[in-house]
Amino acid sequence: TICKMKTRFFSIAIIFASFFLSLYRIISDSNEIILHWDFLGNVTKYGDRYAIIFLPIISIVLYVVLNYYKKNPFKMLRIKKFAHCDENFNLLSSYIQVITPIVLLVILYIAACSAQYISLIPWVIYFFIAFIIAYYIYVSNKLIKNRT
Repeated sequence: TICKMKTRFFSIAIIFASFFLSLYRIISDSNEIILHWDFLGNVTKYGDRYAIIFLPIISIVLYVVLNYYKKNPFKMLRIKKFAHCDENFNLLSSYIQVITPIVLLVILYIAACSAQYISLIPWVIYFFIAFIIAYYIYVSNKLIKNRT
């Protein structure tokens, strides 16, 4: 559908943006990048600028894994209490479709912060993590359970 195509396009655009940001940072600035922050957003470790290339690679891996689970959502569930029916398939697939660009956007945000183009605001990351968890709880409560 159109929505799935837009989500796929947006996700791929985020991955490209992450790659371009990382490559630009490597080429344009020889200073170290930020490797780690504490929970309050204070920098705790700097490192080699080439390490930033791992963030787009992580984005690609997560995109591939999430797309696999979008096509095979029942393999994501370790709990066997949910029925393998079309309604559950659609719920789980749409959940993954929604969270994929969000996860990739968070990684892009971390890459921009690591490159020191913007300052890290930890609550931004916490908000998206909380949204993903809350949305999963919402979806899992709508799943049809097996009749035992």
